[in-house]
Amino acid sequence: MAVDLDKIVLGDKSLSAREIWGAEYQENVCVLIRKESVELLQKICERERIYFMVIGKVTSASHSTT
Repeated sequence: MAVDLDKIVLGDKSLSAREIWGAEYQENVCVLIRKESVELLQKICERERIYFMVIGKVTSASHSTT
């Protein structure tokens, strides 16, 4: 999995990568969806006025990279 943490909207810009992953107070939720479902999820998020961003993709790597 490749993740671009710079795409995440943060309240505190000084957080490290580890802090971003575990920061409950950031109130972000991450979901893993199929590529073909991105447009549908984006429309739902727009309707519900929820921040939406694609921050990464699943790769053949056995670990996540940031």
